[in-house]
Amino acid sequence: MRRRGETEMKTVKRMMDHMNWADGRILDALEKSETKNKELLKLFGT
Repeated sequence: MRRRGETEMKTVKRMMDHMNWADGRILDALEKSETKNKELLKLFGT
């Protein structure tokens, strides 16, 4: 039987992995769009 904390940490890790994946998709789309919106680019560290 798994301990509760172990399961919760796996959930948090999956959420962080998904967030990083999604941020990468957004950054790729922004770079391809050639946007000039400096505030938007600043949010994603470009």
